[in-house]
Amino acid sequence: MLKALLIALLPALAAPSSSTPRSQERPVPRVRAQLLSPCSEVVAGQTLNLALALEVDAGWHVYWRNPGEAGGPPALKQLGGERPVELPLRFPAPHTLVEGEAVSYGYPDSVTLGAQVLVPDNLVAGDRFRLDLRATWLVCNEVCLAENQALSLDLPVTHKAPALSPAADRVQHAIDALPAPLAGLQVSKIPGDPNELRLELRFPAGSGDPGPGTAYFYCATKNLVRPSAPQAWVRPENPDQPFTMSLPLYRGASLPKVLKGVLTLESSVEEPVRPRLAYTIAAPLPADR
Repeated sequence: MLKALLIALLPALAAPSSSTPRSQERPVPRVRAQLLSPCSEVVAGQTLNLALALEVDAGWHVYWRNPGEAGGPPALKQLGGERPVELPLRFPAPHTLVEGEAVSYGYPDSVTLGAQVLVPDNLVAGDRFRLDLRATWLVCNEVCLAENQALSLDLPVTHKAPALSPAADRVQHAIDALPAPLAGLQVSKIPGDPNELRLELRFPAGSGDPGPGTAYFYCATKNLVRPSAPQAWVRPENPDQPFTMSLPLYRGASLPKVLKGVLTLESSVEEPVRPRLAYTIAAPLPADR
């Protein structure tokens, strides 16, 4: 049985009435957000890499960009204009989360996301760059809470190389943890069952053999690949042959022009311990099923 979904809005959305019992005034926040900048000052026209650190209470989790069969992704909106502007977030590789009968994609622990913002080019040295944001997310355990937090940056503008901030290493670590494209990876579709997407993957020379283990494809397109159905990963006996992967589709799902997502590879070799590998995939697909 699917777990009950209880959405509790934080009081920032609506002030409680004076007659509201104290125990019902505000749910205890399960996530604390922090906006991190690698620089303590900025240059006009600069693209600033930021990090959104979500400190999640033990036993709770937040979601990936495609949450799977339950949940919802975090979002970050820039305030101050006529209407809020959503900033695209960059996500590290997710994990599968089993929630009753549903399988979701997310993070069973604290996580740091990436974001970018453009410093206006009409600022001059001595000005201040002010950034007001609101982060929102869904955090779940036995229940789900819709939480949000206001965040801001106020940095001086310089014409020199900007000085690094104390958070520079944390921001760089978050960027390094993002899955990157594997240059030369070839992905092609194999004709077959219309409710299954079969792929051939050829790893580029010099990328290293993924070795024995398991693979999982986290599809970025919602309602395309079924998270709760198993994926088949077949390693070829002949190293010159491609790996094959079968992705179960939702019945009647239309294939996108480009299949986007994250491929993770986990080694089954105990010694030496190999890190989990994660690559972004953007593979053109034929229009036919």
